[in-house]
Amino acid sequence: MIITWILHLILASSIATFQLPDGLANGLYRAYNNDQGEEIIQYLGDVNTTLPNTLEEQNYDIIHHASDSHGPERRDFKKRWQSKCGCGIHLDHGDTDRAVQGLKDSASRGGIIFDKPESAVFVWYNSVVAFVCWGPSWTFIRDIAQSCSFITKECDWYVAGSANYFWDGMVEGQFNDAMTPGDMGYMSNRATQICENE
Repeated sequence: MIITWILHLILASSIATFQLPDGLANGLYRAYNNDQGEEIIQYLGDVNTTLPNTLEEQNYDIIHHASDSHGPERRDFKKRWQSKCGCGIHLDHGDTDRAVQGLKDSASRGGIIFDKPESAVFVWYNSVVAFVCWGPSWTFIRDIAQSCSFITKECDWYVAGSANYFWDGMVEGQFNDAMTPGDMGYMSNRATQICENE
């Protein structure tokens, strides 16, 4: 069963900020804007749900290696990080671990596929939301783990925060300084928005 909320929000920015409705049940969700500009929060399943892999199995290895930071296409690239910390908001340890693990579980087969621009996937668990926002076009478990490590390093243990990373470097002789932006984080239920763009 898929439960969908339509929140009639007109977003002033071209980058989405998603408003979380009250009363969310524990589970895996997707957030995106439809063609009419309405915000959609879609329940995908319980916390243990694995997202379907929309990549064909035969192409997965090629895509996976092409996206690997150690592959020849990215040997000159550097992953750059930015963080935002949640003003010392301490999170429940068990809820945080379960929400983050739920996000990792959802990416366990081929990664989280973003089929719509400016979209997000998130896990709500009791008092914590863990989320991945609008890109790159797929996110792997290692991306989630690296983001969690960076948030912990910058914000401290079990403190609300988010991490944003991008690749810069050379692609076919051209410099790219904001390739594949991604945002991942976790925060308490005091926060009502994810994927905020400042």
